[in-house]
Amino acid sequence: MYQDLKRNYWWPNMKIEVAEFVSRCVVCRQVKIEHQKPA
Repeated sequence: MYQDLKRNYWWPNMKIEVAEFVSRCVVCRQVKIEHQKPA
């Protein structure tokens, strides 16, 4: 998600804020799991 936003937007502490938002967002966590490559 951070990489997608970074292409078009930037603000101070952006990476930290995006990480905090994703960690609190149930839907974001589910999507992240689906897009991860298998180990």
